[in-house]
Amino acid sequence: NKKLTAIIINTTEDVDITLDLFFKNFSVAKGEIYRSSKIENCIRVGSYEAGNQLTMPANSVVTLSLSVEEK
Repeated sequence: NKKLTAIIINTTEDVDITLDLFFKNFSVAKGEIYRSSKIENCIRVGSYEAGNQLTMPANSVVTLSLSVEEK
């Protein structure tokens, strides 16, 4: 499997957001979720499974380290 890193930024001051992720030309198997914020510095906060939603707290940066296959 190949690796894909995605960095997603939530710049809202007080709104958590929930995302349905789609990666064109890639089939995502699974991965790890890391989060940075005012109180966290690239902390592993969980695992990502293809098809699951991703919820991001306000003022945070999420880094996904994903295992993928090209379509």
